[in-house]
Amino acid sequence: NDLRQAAMQALASSPHLASLRNLDLSDNALDDEALIVLARSPLVPRLGRLDISDNPAGEKGYHALVEALSPACRAAS
Repeated sequence: NDLRQAAMQALASSPHLASLRNLDLSDNALDDEALIVLARSPLVPRLGRLDISDNPAGEKGYHALVEALSPACRAAS
């Protein structure tokens, strides 16, 4: 899987995902920009579990995403 920034924007802004609670984006070649786009999504604070393991993103992308997550969310990085 290779989820780039434009695809992440489409995912992050989809109204069809409003009830999504678990999201597995592991091994998708997500970079800092993709995680920053995801972090800006209203979807993120509602997540109970997010798996972003095995992605090449750096500290900037992970930091943006961690700041956006709810305290209850368990993120794999």
